[in-house]
Amino acid sequence: MLPLTPPPPKMQKQNKPTPLNQIVVSKLVVVDQQTHPPELTSTKSRTATLLRPPRRTNPIIWCAAVLCLIFSLLLILAGIATLILFLVIKPRHPLFDTVGANLNSIYVDSPEYLNGDFAFLANFSNPNRKIDVRFEYLDIELYFFDRLIATQALQPFSQRRGETRLESVRMVSSEVYLPPNLAMELQKQMPG
Repeated sequence: MLPLTPPPPKMQKQNKPTPLNQIVVSKLVVVDQQTHPPELTSTKSRTATLLRPPRRTNPIIWCAAVLCLIFSLLLILAGIATLILFLVIKPRHPLFDTVGANLNSIYVDSPEYLNGDFAFLANFSNPNRKIDVRFEYLDIELYFFDRLIATQALQPFSQRRGETRLESVRMVSSEVYLPPNLAMELQKQMPG
């Protein structure tokens, strides 16, 4: 028979530092079979998983990727072409100014209503050297301070490169309401 040996005395915690030449193992690590399946813990299984060939990509995904690439390249090329055309043509806004103006008649009916007949010579010019300009909808408005007093629409016309056009414009205003302060200002500016 084997003699019974008493269990070892309980070890007390030591607060002494461990020497550098000793390795202390405090607990035994136990792998739980439910949370860590054995095929993932073994090195053979792990290397087999890493060496397994990757799955093939679906051809539909490849087609979508190629279409996105082609669309992106076309978009970039269209932007570059637009920039090059803009730099080559260097478009400028058409210019509009008045050469001369004539006030045919004006009178203030009662203290606040304006009636007038205005005529002026408008100068339209196309400063572009490589493109023509077409005026489709052209309205000219006449203001006294911030009040619209007359408007005139012009017929559509085209201008060739570097062309200038003079147009006589007549504007008639009838019974246009002016606030009292603007009516007084207009009467001060009218010749006596």
